[in-house]
Amino acid sequence: MKVGGILFVALGAFMLVAGITYGVWGYERSGTFFLCVLGVAFMYLAHTLLHAARDEPRETEDERAAAPAGDGGHGPQALSREALEPVPVTAHASAPALTPLLFALAGGLIASGLVFTRWLVIAGALVLASVAIAWLLETAPRRAGHGAEQDDHANQHEEAPAGH
Repeated sequence: MKVGGILFVALGAFMLVAGITYGVWGYERSGTFFLCVLGVAFMYLAHTLLHAARDEPRETEDERAAAPAGDGGHGPQALSREALEPVPVTAHASAPALTPLLFALAGGLIASGLVFTRWLVIAGALVLASVAIAWLLETAPRRAGHGAEQDDHANQHEEAPAGH
């Protein structure tokens, strides 16, 4: 996190210098304002990351693996192959889909339409609406299953004995 904080300090300083330079020679208030706001935002992120780095434990996983075992210091702690295997994520993983790409394309059409012609805005809005409907239909079974799981969980708490 410390490296990220340092990078954001550099980016923030660059954006502030660019904003001030642009304001002096560009005579445009909006560009100057946005560059300076971006610089301040980068500085805020740097501040947050550097404070998080201060609270982060100094020991890395490699150092923990090489540390003496707790049973009298008989050498480095051995990691099993199972501990290094990736754990599959099944609870919140989504199936591969084209909807995120289509949402981005619709946003691009709308943004282009704001610059060039309103027909692109209309086309982008139609694509956005159709992709949103497709996404809702695509995720309906999973959302219904998630709601049923929550209902089952709530029913288990209601059926618990009064002594708990």
